[in-house]
Amino acid sequence: MPSERVKQFYDSESFAIVGMSGSKRNFAWSIFDQLVGLGKRVYAINPNFNYYEGVHFYDSLESLPETPEAVVISLDMSKVSGLLESVKNSGVKYVWFQQGSYDDDVLDECGRLGLDPIKGCALMHAPGAGFPHNIHRWVNELFTKGYR
Repeated sequence: MPSERVKQFYDSESFAIVGMSGSKRNFAWSIFDQLVGLGKRVYAINPNFNYYEGVHFYDSLESLPETPEAVVISLDMSKVSGLLESVKNSGVKYVWFQQGSYDDDVLDECGRLGLDPIKGCALMHAPGAGFPHNIHRWVNELFTKGYR
């Protein structure tokens, strides 16, 4: 059973995914497709692309047409630090760090900024996520009591 924080995250109507790429072979695209499939408004962020497979890319959180309720960060840790101030200033309610996007320094900076991110695989608790994510979710909940 997902925690209340995870439920609130996925109950959001609008999302931004920071770290989208020009290749569909990554977690950011899987998360994007899952959220779009749920009928959510999802914005792709990567300043290096304009459009890819019909998806409009935005340069930053500040360039979006609205403030998303939730953001998924799917970047290399070395690129996250400068982004956190923008996340804080944007008014985003919920932040999720995809695995590989955070370390102790990133989490310490989140704490200093008053951000309380969820961290780990964003697909594990996505509504309707199938194999192998549903198996990973079951194992995570069995051994760690899920994301809090």
